[in-house]
Amino acid sequence: VGFVDRECDVQCVDGQDRPVAPGVVGEVRIRREPGAGVYLDDAPASTRAFRGEWFHPGDVGILTADRRLRILGRQDELIDLGGDALSPHVLEERVRSLGDVRDAAAFAVPDAHGIAQLWIAVEPGPALDAESLAARCAQARAVPAGTRFVVLSALPRNAAGKVVRDELVRLVAARAGG
Repeated sequence: VGFVDRECDVQCVDGQDRPVAPGVVGEVRIRREPGAGVYLDDAPASTRAFRGEWFHPGDVGILTADRRLRILGRQDELIDLGGDALSPHVLEERVRSLGDVRDAAAFAVPDAHGIAQLWIAVEPGPALDAESLAARCAQARAVPAGTRFVVLSALPRNAAGKVVRDELVRLVAARAGG
């Protein structure tokens, strides 16, 4: 995003609304005077977004010590793996950085017991398959152990160009016979 205006108070916080250290991923919250306190005609959204003096836009990001803000994604996009919330965008960036990956999308698929399992769909370059990608990710510690991969010729996208993660979940479940 860039540098935060000195007249605007921005913090990244943990799940208990406690500020995290600079450079640590957290939920973004903003405070500025004067500021709005409600959404017009939407009490439930107002309750979620306006807490105390703070506005919580639903973004996840990193705020550096020199007040640079980087938005990593949306709170509702986080993948919950047994209490650990992972940003799909961070995981995708790590996988793409390993080379020979045109694109990647992280998502969770519940197993037979309803426990979320991490999957990453990739559009491979010419010399990549799921096995070699998994080995490279493990060696680089790019993704958590046990991550599964599916190789696709193209990631499903909506009209705005965003990856349709629900379609990826359906695709993996169908391949597994679920």
